[in-house]
Amino acid sequence: TLRRVGANAGVSRSALYRHFDDKGALLARIASDGFRLLHETLMRVRANASPDAGDTLEVLAAAHVHFAQANPSHYATMFGSVNDWRKHPELASRAEAARGEVIGAIRDAQRRGRWGSGNPGLIAEVMWALTFGIARLGTSSQLAERALPIEALAVQGVRWVSDGISGSKDLRI
Repeated sequence: TLRRVGANAGVSRSALYRHFDDKGALLARIASDGFRLLHETLMRVRANASPDAGDTLEVLAAAHVHFAQANPSHYATMFGSVNDWRKHPELASRAEAARGEVIGAIRDAQRRGRWGSGNPGLIAEVMWALTFGIARLGTSSQLAERALPIEALAVQGVRWVSDGISGSKDLRI
């Protein structure tokens, strides 16, 4: 509730309403900040990944899942608290920027011949869904078999997707 948010922040609920129109606007701001942080994380990881040290997408998947573990409240808000993103263009823009890092890494992998052809945006959707699912299920202890840390599970998922795409001539839906 806004009352609890205000108490945690040390301000009254009415003070929050002076800055935000409603609870949805507050949650959108929190989610937007989370996507900004995720984007910065993915951008930094991608910039520091050595092209010959392995697949950058594996590193991005591990970073995405690690971000979720390190920021569970932000992550839950980013992916579950805002219903109408059209009302919050800054949120949509920041989410797209984070997703754009994945698209860029896919394009890089395709140029290096590590991934087969296919629409980078569609492949990114699959990668985004894969890492999101592992992150949400892993951080909420809903994965039945935990033989691997969730970062390693995300990396393994990317490898399986990569093996499938690399062996095909094109991604067909």
